[in-house]
Amino acid sequence: MRPHCCKRETKTRAQHAPPRWSVVMDLAEGTKCSPDGLSEEMSIEHDGTVTGQGGQDTNEGTPQSSGARCKRAVGMALVVLGMVTAWGSGTTIVTGATGGMGSAIVSHIMRRSDLAETQTGIYTVRKPSSAPALRKALQSAPSSHKHEVAALDLSSMERVRAFAKDINERVTSGAIPPIRALILNAGYQDHKEINMTSDGYETTWQVNYLANFLLALLLLQSIDKKEGRILIVGSWTHDVDDARNKSGGQDPYSAPLWNSLFPDLDDLARGRWSTPQDDPSWLSGFRRYGASKLCVVILQQELARRVARDPDLSHIAVMGLDPGAMSSDLLRRGSFFFTWFLAWFVLPVAGALSVHLNPNGPMRTTWKSAGDAVRACFDIDSPAGQPLYLNGTDEFEVAKDAQDETKRRKLWEYSLQAGGIREGDTVLEDWK
Repeated sequence: MRPHCCKRETKTRAQHAPPRWSVVMDLAEGTKCSPDGLSEEMSIEHDGTVTGQGGQDTNEGTPQSSGARCKRAVGMALVVLGMVTAWGSGTTIVTGATGGMGSAIVSHIMRRSDLAETQTGIYTVRKPSSAPALRKALQSAPSSHKHEVAALDLSSMERVRAFAKDINERVTSGAIPPIRALILNAGYQDHKEINMTSDGYETTWQVNYLANFLLALLLLQSIDKKEGRILIVGSWTHDVDDARNKSGGQDPYSAPLWNSLFPDLDDLARGRWSTPQDDPSWLSGFRRYGASKLCVVILQQELARRVARDPDLSHIAVMGLDPGAMSSDLLRRGSFFFTWFLAWFVLPVAGALSVHLNPNGPMRTTWKSAGDAVRACFDIDSPAGQPLYLNGTDEFEVAKDAQDETKRRKLWEYSLQAGGIREGDTVLEDWK
């Protein structure tokens, strides 16, 4: 009896089912395998009716019974099975895991044994002591799911760097597997006022964009070099020409002063653009959010291109996802209309109905969008060398500004300075 082949099924971009594996073995006469067919567990028995020549195995002149040969073959099979299982293991990092979509992503992982049992989860929140949605999602975690809830304040570059340093050291030492999926989901939006971080940047811009830029570059050394995925959550608000921006009954980008989301970058980053003094309505905060998401989408497009050109990182996919409008605590810093009426009444009902009628429509549930995020990381293949941006499950064209090479380079160079990236901080070959 000998192992015949070991095969791990490949995935296509349209495939929804999780990857599976199987081992095919030749059995000697007098042996049987149970159960028949594909199974995660198997046993092989010998009925004792057939022996080798004279009951001996001539290998190296050492007599061995068929039972011994069977045990040896089973041992070989177990080694192979162990190797296959190891191939599927990795670390999944989800930022903003206490929010509506973040906790739903964790719930999706818990519902899939192929992920819950092979992925080490690191779920980041600003305050681990106050993450009820995440704690609830983890109640369904199987005992085999290794995970931790980690503190990560994206409004502090010092803490972002400390988090990345800790992850890199643990991956290097073998304490945790390489990162299979880095899901940059955390977000911030404030419709009423401008807040600045201790680093001197406007909070919306730093949390939504600069922190993700920093995390992606610093953690590249720990990403799985064969199957790693970086998923950055975008938004339709990044495109001034997207008709969905008018869904609230107003066009936030119609005035000539606001028809570009790529103003002077220092004005945007330092909170001097679309301020409450410029426009006291909720639209000023909406625009700052949209501008930060344009930076996010530009990051996804530019990083994907640079990674694809790097011989050591070219198999890592950098993907973007528009989750649509969802009911989440992202809207909690707004007027009564946004905080209560829209977030907790209109969007839950409209989202559920919209998903049923038009799954990738403007309004969705957090559960649906979380499933799209997990699908993007584990169930589809990104085209080699090309940035993939998804609207739900559909490929989607990003804004013209995000396709502009000059603007992408300008933002990249500004971000290197703003994030304090220096030689040796990232393994990306073309980092400057």
